[in-house]
Amino acid sequence: MRLCVAFAVVTLAGCDLVFKVEVPPGQCAGVGPFISPQVLPGIPGDTLFDPALPADRREVVFTQLTATNSFDLFIASRESEAGDFGAIQPLPFNTTASEDDGSFTADGLNLLYESGDQLFEAVRDNRADAFAVAVAHVDVPDIGQGFDITADGLTLYYNDGSLFVVRRPTRVSPFGLPKNLGPERPWPSISHDELELFFDSDGQIWRLTRETASDLFDGIPEQIFAGGDPDISDSNQELTFKPATQQGLAFAERACE
Repeated sequence: MRLCVAFAVVTLAGCDLVFKVEVPPGQCAGVGPFISPQVLPGIPGDTLFDPALPADRREVVFTQLTATNSFDLFIASRESEAGDFGAIQPLPFNTTASEDDGSFTADGLNLLYESGDQLFEAVRDNRADAFAVAVAHVDVPDIGQGFDITADGLTLYYNDGSLFVVRRPTRVSPFGLPKNLGPERPWPSISHDELELFFDSDGQIWRLTRETASDLFDGIPEQIFAGGDPDISDSNQELTFKPATQQGLAFAERACE
């Protein structure tokens, strides 16, 4: 039975159906350029894609091309944010189809990913447990050029010809109706405050900003550097990405306001 002590109570009956995880705010507003790109330590120098890390940065999930030319999801962990990642392990919901573009909630308890343009979600009770069987999100249409979930797990940004956003009141609720936020932004990553969007296009990482979380992402993007599959940290200070060399994974840091 799932424990409820880390959840905020609402009024319906049944712990699994009515509790919402409380996620603390991001640590700062990141300012200035990202500098000093470096390899993500302990991750093999293979051609990898789609890195994603929870807030404590002690796990990383990513995609690797298999010998049969499909994609599988792998995960690795480490003892501290500054340490090396250990051996990589395939996730149990890999199939003969392609699974890719994993995205963690900040607490690392929910992992969303794509398989055949369908969105799936897998959940675990705590970080020491394995993920339960993943469930397809029939409430979300086909995912095109990637997606990202917010830190609290309640808002999904995804591409399907344009960039869309959908929201849900709890992590076990279906997502609501989509809102069009502007042109398609491939392989997006949203900041904790939802005011910055990073994405990948033509071998470059780009950044877009907006004034409020209800505005469109329809401005002129700023080029960050060569690379792909960006993942902005929950603190807004570190950007993990696929480097232009196509070898392993990398990250870069910026100052905190």
